[in-house]
Amino acid sequence: SSHGPLFLYSLTMPSWLLKAAAQKALSFLPATHACNYLFQKHVTGSLALDTARLKLKIDYARRHLDIWTSVNRSSLDDISVCELGTGWYPVLPIVFYLCGAAKIWTLDKAPLLRRANIVKTIQLLAGLIQDPAFIEQLPCMRRDRAQQLLAISERAKHMSASDLLAKFYIQALVQDARRTDIQRGSIQFVLSNSVLQEIPKHILDDIFREFRRIASTDSTMIHYINMVEPFVGYDPTLTVYHFLQFSDAKWRCVNNSLHFHNRLRMPDYRNIHNSSSFQILL
Repeated sequence: SSHGPLFLYSLTMPSWLLKAAAQKALSFLPATHACNYLFQKHVTGSLALDTARLKLKIDYARRHLDIWTSVNRSSLDDISVCELGTGWYPVLPIVFYLCGAAKIWTLDKAPLLRRANIVKTIQLLAGLIQDPAFIEQLPCMRRDRAQQLLAISERAKHMSASDLLAKFYIQALVQDARRTDIQRGSIQFVLSNSVLQEIPKHILDDIFREFRRIASTDSTMIHYINMVEPFVGYDPTLTVYHFLQFSDAKWRCVNNSLHFHNRLRMPDYRNIHNSSSFQILL
C-alpha cells in the first residue's frame, strides 16, 4: 500500500530516536517532570536505586572528595557545600554529611526530590555503612555521623522530607541557580555531577557569575561534565560523538527540556570558567 514505506520506517526507527521522540512528547505535557518520573520509574526502570547504583553514586562522591583533599589538603569538616543539580536521590549531599560537611545546599530548577526516594537513600546507606568493607570506599566517613544516620534510618518512614534533610544539614532549594538565596561569600565547596552539559551556555554564564558571588575567597569548584552522546546508553550502534554531526537546527528537533544537551566542548567550559574569574587548577 502507499503507507507501506512509512510503516516500515516506524518499525526500523533507531532506538535512540524512539527514546528522543518519547521524551520530546513528554516535555510538552503539563506537569512534565512528574510525567517523566512515572515514565522512567515504570517504563524504562532507569530511576530504580539499588545497592549497586548507590555504590556507583558513592564512587562519584569519592572522586569529588579526593580532588577536594588533593587541592585543599583538608577534610570537609566545618565546610559549606553547594551542589548544582539535586536529582532524584540525595546521595552526594548525604555522603558529604557523613564526611563532615557543616552545611549542604543543593539546587535544582525542578522539585525532583520525593520523600520515598530520600527514605530509600537513607536505608540503603544504613545497610552499607554497617559493612566493614565500606570504609575502604569512603575512608573519610566520620564514625559519629555514621551512627547518626543509622539512628535516623530507624525512624525515617515517620518523618517529612524536609525534616529528614535537615537532620543531615541539607537544604534543598528549588529555584533558578542564577539567583539563589545563598549568602554572598559563604560557600567553600561548589560542585556538580553530570549536570553542566544539560544547561544552555547563556544560562551557564549567569550560573557561574552566581557561583562567584556565593563563593568564599578560598572556595574550590569541582565539576564532572559528561560530554558524550546522550543516547549512547540506549543504542549500542552510536559512538560517543554521534550527536556532534547534526546541525544546530536538526539537533533542536531532537533536543528537549527533559534531556537537554548543550553539546559544548572543553574550550567552551574553559571560557565559562575564565570569564567568571575562576582559575582552573586541574
